[in-house]
Amino acid sequence: MKAQEGQERRRSLLLEQLRRAAGKALSLRELMQRAKLHPGERTDAKRALRDLAREGQVSRDGKRFSVPAPRGEKAPAGTLAPPRRDGPLRLRSGRAGTLLGTLKKHKDGFGFVARLDRKGEDVFVPPDEAAKALDGDLVRIE
Repeated sequence: MKAQEGQERRRSLLLEQLRRAAGKALSLRELMQRAKLHPGERTDAKRALRDLAREGQVSRDGKRFSVPAPRGEKAPAGTLAPPRRDGPLRLRSGRAGTLLGTLKKHKDGFGFVARLDRKGEDVFVPPDEAAKALDGDLVRIE
């Protein structure tokens, strides 16, 4: 009984912090700090977030979590709205030869862009170009 109460407490604390973040994606570490959870609860917090994402209450982008904006509402200013996934990725005319993806940077400066359409290999990004964006940014490559 106590274990179940602890799970519910963690779930509600994590959800509350995600709602307070107003659409900003947070890492597990940031969430645990904001919710004042003990580091020993990390595994249970990960399980809670995984379950919340599976239920659709939380959006997951890599290792970051956020509460999706309700249908019809725009994401708060200064946040990146997640790309729509209800159909194939379509690029506007005049954008031939471009692709969208998420940048994953390496400690040595270079990076790879994981394509959102999941068609084809990841794209290598040299250090001078990778320096123009942050790890996890949504980028367009021409």
